[in-house]
Amino acid sequence: KPKTKTGNSADLSDRITKLLPTGAIYRQPFGPVLLQVPVNFWTNTPTSFRTIVMVLDVPVTVELHPLFTWSYGDGDLFITPLTGAPYPLTLITHTYHRANNYQVRLLISWSGTWTVGGVIAPISGGLIKQSVTEEIEVIPAPTRFTD
Repeated sequence: KPKTKTGNSADLSDRITKLLPTGAIYRQPFGPVLLQVPVNFWTNTPTSFRTIVMVLDVPVTVELHPLFTWSYGDGDLFITPLTGAPYPLTLITHTYHRANNYQVRLLISWSGTWTVGGVIAPISGGLIKQSVTEEIEVIPAPTRFTD
């Protein structure tokens, strides 16, 4: 069931932004990450969002879909409509090549349509954006010498 919000004081984009769920960054492995070993990332942000807002006492249905931009903190980016998933589904992975602490950033860009009285139109005036960050520690793997 869509959420309904009334009121005229705030800008429509601001009102919708406040209603959007804020996702989080998840990853495997947990804790420090080993150098040269892929890290699996995902988010719990929903793949669609629908709400009804009142504009001048007229119900406006808003439907949005996210596009995810993963910035891994080392200069690499990955843009996808996929949320990723826990292992064994490794849909979004990244391998670090230097030991360091990195700030992983997930930029969520929402776009979509609004509907009033059967008329559907794209949302204009730019995208609604959210950002989530998490620090990740990348450490070298221990070296073993065998015969």
